Amino acid sequence: GAVDVLNNGILKGAGSIFGPTVTTGTAKLAPGNNTVGTLTFDNTTLTLGTGVEYQFEAGGTSDKVAFLGASSALSISGAWTLKLSNLGVDPRGLTFILFVGASGAAPLNAGAVIQPTFDFTNTGWSGGVVQFVPGGNNIVLTGAIVHSANFESSDDGWTLSPPPPGEGGEWSNLYDVNDLP
Repeated sequence: GAVDVLNNGILKGAGSIFGPTVTTGTAKLAPGNNTVGTLTFDNTTLTLGTGVEYQFEAGGTSDKVAFLGASSALSISGAWTLKLSNLGVDPRGLTFILFVGASGAAPLNAGAVIQPTFDFTNTGWSGGVVQFVPGGNNIVLTGAIVHSANFESSDDGWTLSPPPPGEGGEWSNLYDVNDLP
């Protein structure tokens, strides 16, 4: 039968779902169960409503949502969040498959992607883009990087100081072009 995942509800684990599924509000989609796993929608539909959070564990093998059968479909109907957990990989140069489309089925989300809000809290990563890949009928995350700078949250030893004394302040080391050798 149909599955509705409402505010604060979580659809998680690994296995197959055979009925149309709608996630709404603050619901969460979490393949696996604190381990890597695949949720498979078998000849049915999944709708991600506005505000839904997809919890994705990225590693050598990663979570995913898969679709089987020609009648399987994904619909993303509004703003969503992609919350990532790093299972020990450097994301540079890697592609993570978030949604695996069924062979012979219509393109996932009609081939369009609404960019999620990224939650990198559990990764130390930043950046990235989510895109539709028509050849495999997949929706993927690429371009994430390891975020190693701290300057947004501290001064990293930099201090603001007045210019050194002298004629012209900090410009005192500049020369007239006619004085150059």
